[in-house]
Amino acid sequence: MKSLSSLITNSVKKFSKQNFYTTYVPYTSESRIKRKLPLIEVKKNLWIASNASVILGDVKFSEHASRFLSRMIKKRFGRVDTIITPEAKAIGTAYFLAKRLGVKKVVVARKSVKSYMKNPIVVETKSITTKGEQILVIDEIERSFIKNKRVLTFDDVISTGGTLKSLKSLVRILHGKLVGTACVWLEGPWPWDVFEDEIKEGRLIWLSILPVFTLEDELFSYRDEVVKKYE
Repeated sequence: MKSLSSLITNSVKKFSKQNFYTTYVPYTSESRIKRKLPLIEVKKNLWIASNASVILGDVKFSEHASRFLSRMIKKRFGRVDTIITPEAKAIGTAYFLAKRLGVKKVVVARKSVKSYMKNPIVVETKSITTKGEQILVIDEIERSFIKNKRVLTFDDVISTGGTLKSLKSLVRILHGKLVGTACVWLEGPWPWDVFEDEIKEGRLIWLSILPVFTLEDELFSYRDEVVKKYE
């Protein structure tokens, strides 16, 4: 799987004091669009290309991404009844995607328990961009939109995999039928490792990649070990 190997190789780059990374969505297409993302140090010697200003409020970008994603989802997964997405960055694009797929309900997994929730369902999660433990919460009222329904998990970016694992847990707990996962970007080397089976079997689709930037040899070594799985 040499094309995937090259993508994984490009998932980790050396930080050389650059300020921005230009992302292309989709990664290869005559009609792709580009956006310049600022590099932010999220922990010592680890920088990410922050997509917040694009995925939050860039209407043209979300419409563009949803158009390509909807085509891939229809072809690979068929009918989707419900989309489940985490609060908050992915919500806007999830709505555009739902409209194109004819999905009437987007279930949003909140990051805190609200006073109006009835018997909330809670799972723990971790994110590379958020310090400490997090939770994802669904109100019991949303249960009927997942139980026995064909559910698509969607996030703007999949990185270390904590959020996606928690979304999948919520679908299982609520007895939904998980048809697949979609995202705009795969970030860094981690998703290629954590979700190797899903990627190879076509159950996880994406439009582009976001490399992470580092000065540490350890992350490059980890990336090289992941590449071997796809050669």
